Formats: sequence, structure tokens, C-alpha cells
Amino acid sequence: MSNPVRREYLGADPSLAERSRVYRTPEALEIDLVSYTEITRKRVFFDEIVLVTLHRARTIGATTWIFGALGAFTLLMAMAVLAGQERQVGNAMLATALALGAIALLASMVPTWTVTVFGRRTRARVRFTLREGKARRIYGEICRAASEAQREVARRIAAEQPAPPPLPLSPDEEPPPMPPSEPSGPLTP
Repeated sequence: MSNPVRREYLGADPSLAERSRVYRTPEALEIDLVSYTEITRKRVFFDEIVLVTLHRARTIGATTWIFGALGAFTLLMAMAVLAGQERQVGNAMLATALALGAIALLASMVPTWTVTVFGRRTRARVRFTLREGKARRIYGEICRAASEAQREVARRIAAEQPAPPPLPLSPDEEPPPMPPSEPSGPLTP
């Protein structure tokens, strides 16, 4: 019976169409892409990593859209109620609409830290909302693991290659004496 590979969950990258979860194994990052009924697994091996980035962005996520839409709907309802001479209900709905709009505005201002790993054929991305420390820790771990794996590959390649030929002599050095050779026969033009 074989031992299963231990995977450490690093984070996720949710979008409207699919959910992406990133795991770390001893030799690679595994990306599980879940889109409705399909699950696809991809890998970015540490020795194939080309670039790792860490950046901060402000994203308009689902929370912003939901609270913004609810606020707009409540504002429209408040306008309709105020037009019908119901001042107390209209004012309460107007206050609710303003509160929902404020929540949507605050949600759009929340920073999201993104760690992106580019391999030769695959990309892994993990997003962290309000967790800069964790994003920097994950970024450092991935950079360290990629550096170690690529150093090991370079060491292995260097051990397999023969020693390089000696460098050519500079013009002011004398060439070593040639060993005497026996003539092989008459030279004919």
C-alpha cells in the first residue's frame, strides 16, 4: 500500500466561473480547479518556476456587488415610498440604503494580497483578504522552495557534464613544445 502525498492547503482564488484551491506538496504546488461538476488538477513543479510575484490590489468582489445592489434597490424603494407620502418608512429605508452603500464602499476598499506563481506551462494564484502577513509568509516559502529545487537541478547537471576544455592561450604566452612526430611519407602538392 503506497503512502499518500501530504498536501498543505495554502489558499484559494475564487472567481465567478470556478474555484481554485492551491496546495503545497514536497516537490510542487497543486492547483485544484473546480468548475461546476469538473475538477481539474494541475501542478507547478518548484524546479520549473519562472516567476513569483506578490502584489496588493483592491478588488470589487461579490460582497461589494451584493451590498451595492441591495443598497440601490432599497434606495429605489425608499424613493417610491417617499413619493407616496410615507415619511417615516421612507426615511428608514433611505437610512438603510445609505448604510448598505457605505458597506459596499468599505468592502471595495479592502486590500487583497495576491501571490502568483508562474511555471513554464501553468500558473497558480492565491488571494488573501486582509492577511498581508500570511501572504508574505507563503511568498517567502514558495521562493525558498523554488530556489532550493533549482539549485539542486543545477548541481545535478553540473555533476553530469564533463570538465570544460582549457582556455586558449593569450598572445604573449608561448605554446607548449610539440612532441616530435615521425614523417608519414613524402608530401605531394
